[in-house]
Amino acid sequence: MVIYRQITQNRIFLTLLMLTGTVYTLIYAFIRNPFLPGNTASNIGLEHRFLFFIWNLIIGLAFYYNCTAMYARYKYNSKMGRIFIRSGIICLLVVFIVPTHSEVGFQKVLHFAGAVGYICANSCTFFWFFFIMMKKVKGFSIMLVVSVLLPIYVFIWFFTVGKSGFMELVPMWIGYTMLFSLNCLNVFKVPDSDTP
Repeated sequence: MVIYRQITQNRIFLTLLMLTGTVYTLIYAFIRNPFLPGNTASNIGLEHRFLFFIWNLIIGLAFYYNCTAMYARYKYNSKMGRIFIRSGIICLLVVFIVPTHSEVGFQKVLHFAGAVGYICANSCTFFWFFFIMMKKVKGFSIMLVVSVLLPIYVFIWFFTVGKSGFMELVPMWIGYTMLFSLNCLNVFKVPDSDTP
């Protein structure tokens, strides 16, 4: 428990996780042209299984520790918020364990459900936090709007343009940017008291 607390309070470690996640995601995404339809992280993972595993591991750790650190830093003790964080990790495991498939079937549906669940869980992790905390930190209202718009952007892009690596990259980088600004920069004032 002490080690865990030290990790979530270590800005250098959190920053390194964010940078590693950003750089590796960029390299991994450009194995194929991310602007072309169908060139998603999951489809790349069919040919490069080990690289896909590393990608899942890095983004899982980066989001888990940084979201947990965000809650701790702003003295937010919500059980619901932590459920969202852990649900995101479970969905990410589903995405890795059950690879996507070229043909529609149970495997592809389960993988897709895991991916959608991961997007929703991460969005709710941010939304729930900013919604509750914006009374104490005024600037969080802007981030609340962003956290609502991100999943909307993904679903609109998916149903109009089609899934692509670029569709996945944008919300991931915006999420990284929000976490970095909250955990590693003094962008907003930290509340004096805990929020349940």
